[in-house]
Amino acid sequence: MKIFSIADIHGETRFIDPASDLMRSADIVVISGQYNYCVKAVYSSGESAPDCELVDVGVGIPGNSAALLQIYPNPATDRIRVTISGAGNTGDLVIRDLAGRTVLSAQVAADQTVDVSSLRAGIYIVTVHSEGSDLIGKIAITK
Repeated sequence: MKIFSIADIHGETRFIDPASDLMRSADIVVISGQYNYCVKAVYSSGESAPDCELVDVGVGIPGNSAALLQIYPNPATDRIRVTISGAGNTGDLVIRDLAGRTVLSAQVAADQTVDVSSLRAGIYIVTVHSEGSDLIGKIAITK
């Protein structure tokens, strides 16, 4: 468990180094794990007692590292080839625009061509759900 205090002093992030009890400026990089997060109010006349909470921090998106989604060509105009490896033989493909609206969905095999000619030019998020894993990619459509 890592223990440190963080303060926001006039818009600058600082932390109290537990080894020296000195306040230092730093970019705080959080790594997944368990932290004791403490907040203390500091006034010109003194300071409050720290209020601490044990927090579990998870950074990133868990995924199936053995599964791989390939989408090509990228950018595409009218067709894309979707290749799923390390997952099941089929998957549910969903293409969403950047507003999160589903613009295309289909059942796909492990290696299949998908018609995207109905999509307007733009950036899209592709999700393939296969055997409990969500494989996520991004494509650009040009016209």
